[in-house]
Amino acid sequence: MEQAEIQAHQSTYEKEIKDQLDIPLETLWQDAPIEPNWGIKKNSDGKNTFWFWFGFKGHLAVTTKSQYITSRLMTSANLSDSKVATPLLKKVEDQFPEHFTTAILDAGHDYEPIYRQLQGDQMGAVIPYNVRNEPLMP
Repeated sequence: MEQAEIQAHQSTYEKEIKDQLDIPLETLWQDAPIEPNWGIKKNSDGKNTFWFWFGFKGHLAVTTKSQYITSRLMTSANLSDSKVATPLLKKVEDQFPEHFTTAILDAGHDYEPIYRQLQGDQMGAVIPYNVRNEPLMP
């Protein structure tokens, strides 16, 4: 199967993060996977420690000033947080246009398309550098 044909058959959240930039908010929200599934997380200190869980994962956008939840999305447990950043950012911008100026996200969100979404929303980014996104040296 050709690469273009494979991508044409992928669901919204199976595609790359950059593909979400052109997808309307309503479609991103509607296509979010909500079937219970297995999630896995590896210990960030590099040790081979894993956590497994079955079910769902809640993704939240919260204000730093009041700690109020401004947006939320419940998905299958196996969906990466980085795949939900664009839908949450689009939802916040839709509900509170030009209200927020900066997004503070963890290193799991250190992806170029997320920075582009923030720039399009005229928001600054505070995201730690993630060395795992670097290409491997030969």
